[in-house]
Amino acid sequence: MVAARRPVRHLVFLCAFAPQPGRSFTDWMGEEADLYPPGPADDIWPVPDSDGLMSWPPDRAVRALYPDCPPDLAAWAAGRLRRQALTPHREPCPLDAWPDVPSTVIAGRDDPAISSAWPHRVARDRLHAKMYELPGGHSPFLARPADLADILVRA
Repeated sequence: MVAARRPVRHLVFLCAFAPQPGRSFTDWMGEEADLYPPGPADDIWPVPDSDGLMSWPPDRAVRALYPDCPPDLAAWAAGRLRRQALTPHREPCPLDAWPDVPSTVIAGRDDPAISSAWPHRVARDRLHAKMYELPGGHSPFLARPADLADILVRA
């Protein structure tokens, strides 16, 4: 949304679910057959709380978000997560179209939260973006900061 309202030079989608303009994540996620990695994933997602927010139990967060981080760093990061509202999943993306600005998608080859095929397709078909892939999971900023920095400089 910022890129639609303010001048930006480049958008970077880092291990990201890229929204569809005009649609909510809840509406389109079931249509994306290649969105999630194969296999059961029930034990990695946040759990709904009674007040409508979601929480990440630390063991799930480590498996989903920090699987390739050193254990002490993964535990630290999981302990810093805050509860999340479901509203961003349910509200339609307010954009009519993506801003006309260069974009880059960076994905984790072994990301337990997003399949390795989905970001390649979205980069090509939806975002018309450059695509980079790093080994590892969902949080290269913690697990591989130097490798991520190299890609960001190239992008």
